[in-house]
Amino acid sequence: MTKAERAERAREVPRARAGERDRTASADVASLPVAPRLAELVRHNQEAVDAARRRRREAGVDVPLVSPPRLGDSLREHSLFTLPGDESIQPVQEGAQ
Repeated sequence: MTKAERAERAREVPRARAGERDRTASADVASLPVAPRLAELVRHNQEAVDAARRRRREAGVDVPLVSPPRLGDSLREHSLFTLPGDESIQPVQEGAQ
């Protein structure tokens, strides 16, 4: 064999082996699980990060964490349109300043 033939053969043997692996791998593709969609991966990663942060926060304090009240809860408890009761009205004293 000439040098060019040996070089060609050296290239063809790995190509043939790779092609054989590809052909046998295509039959195994059907047995692989379906890859999750990008939105599912993002949601799963965010939940994992949130859980890890929660564990670290809870490990850093001795008392259980209490979430603050929601914004606007105080407005929902008392209507802005109700008039105050008679006991809260103080008469205006004339002449006193």
